[in-house]
Amino acid sequence: MARGGISWLGGGLVTAQVTCCCLLIWLGWRGVLGTVWLWPGVIAGIGVSVAGVRAMRLSRLKITPEPGEQAALVDSGIYSHIRHPMYAGLLLAFGMFAIGGGIPGGVTWLVLFLVLWAKLSIEERLWMRRDPAYAGYCARTRRLIPGLW
Repeated sequence: MARGGISWLGGGLVTAQVTCCCLLIWLGWRGVLGTVWLWPGVIAGIGVSVAGVRAMRLSRLKITPEPGEQAALVDSGIYSHIRHPMYAGLLLAFGMFAIGGGIPGGVTWLVLFLVLWAKLSIEERLWMRRDPAYAGYCARTRRLIPGLW
């Protein structure tokens, strides 16, 4: 851990995540605005992310993968179905921008997916060490897609 409890890796992953999201907006906003069938995916992705923030409670929200010192396992609300709803929502919403952004958008979305996969892998490994109940939680929920994965 570095100063303030944020690892350099965690901070770097957050920087990469924000960069990918900004790039996807830049690449795909015209495509999203001009393609009505992409709007429901953006809205649904935002909704899934907001449900995650709401269940987590804003006061406990962290953007880095390391759990906060006072963090407690949340397994209610949307977290009773998937372990990483905010990541799932981001991938869904920004997937629409990737479609709107063509091949460069698709490549950028793939990088975003890999960044979020790295973040959730770190987060899960740290939670496994921290809370014995996390293994049971993992056994009954999926990472990103309810009932599938």
